[in-house]
Amino acid sequence: MDLDELARLTVDTANKVARGASTHAERISQYLSPFATNLAASTLAFNMSLLGVQGVGFAFGVACTTPIAAPMLGFLGVGAASAVAAQAAMRAERAVQGRKPEGRILWENLFVDAALGLTFYKVLGGRFRNVLPSHLARPGAFAFQSILAPGARYCTPAQKNELRRMFHRDGCHTCGTRRGKVIGDHQPPNKVAAERSKASQLSSTDISAVLGNAATQAAGSLVTGKGPSQAAQPLVKAFRKVMKIVPKELEASRSFTQRYYPQCDTCSSKQGVVMRLGDKVPRRKFLVFHPIRPRAWGLAGAFPGLEHHQAVELSPAAQTKPRGRFRGGHADADAADGEGLGSLWKLTAEALRLPLAGFEDSRGGRS
Repeated sequence: MDLDELARLTVDTANKVARGASTHAERISQYLSPFATNLAASTLAFNMSLLGVQGVGFAFGVACTTPIAAPMLGFLGVGAASAVAAQAAMRAERAVQGRKPEGRILWENLFVDAALGLTFYKVLGGRFRNVLPSHLARPGAFAFQSILAPGARYCTPAQKNELRRMFHRDGCHTCGTRRGKVIGDHQPPNKVAAERSKASQLSSTDISAVLGNAATQAAGSLVTGKGPSQAAQPLVKAFRKVMKIVPKELEASRSFTQRYYPQCDTCSSKQGVVMRLGDKVPRRKFLVFHPIRPRAWGLAGAFPGLEHHQAVELSPAAQTKPRGRFRGGHADADAADGEGLGSLWKLTAEALRLPLAGFEDSRGGRS
């Protein structure tokens, strides 16, 4: 073999290797591109939808610590965000693959997507109330750990180190940021604790004194010849005063201890302003809108989207042929031979569809 033949053989081999590498790269790209698009679209849509739910809570004054309303609104919000994430992922993936979107959306699919999102949101450590805004006078949406506070005094160096560790791990308990200076936030705040302590000094004798003075003034008005309306005024004022005392007594009767939560300097400054002004500021000034933070539960929206993922073959015939189906819409959402994402959440999705299928069959039988 002379040098010319050796050179031609080398060039031919290099061309074959290049063509093979190009084919494999194209094949890998054709599989990975829809998958990456699905993952990105579902995660983004999920978190943006949760921001919308937080905006609803902010508009209606519902904080993460609001009883009943916060977990209920959070539950509904996570479920709705999961359904939105699945639809966004499916449409984005179809756009990348050059396919048309589904013509209609079945409520059965929305229910399954919402159930998957809710399940993985809890599995990844999310709490439904975390979706709502934080309240500056209460533990925030990112309040996970705390340490006992020795009254209104500032924290010790050892406590400051522990708070710094919590801050770098969980972030500010109000807004979730891990940047900036860490502050030991008293919860409840010192002003609230002082008001509770003062209210605890009130007793039933205070109420008796208020009512006794009012009765004396009313009797004196009647004796001096004043009308019943004027005589009743002291009693009305006394009743209003008692109505202010009773809630304070009930609140003060609850045992409480102050605790330190890690807080950033920005949220600490906001808290100082609103607590100093108190009732002079609107209620919404106590709410803090926290942006999207990199947390594990923020990936929960990816699983409803991956339920609808379909890996497309390289050949044109395989691109046009449905390779798998779910019941009721999204006919080509999965690969029947398992080359798509035939994993845990797909089995979960099918299990969730079974009772719905039975319900529809029973309705069809009755009709």
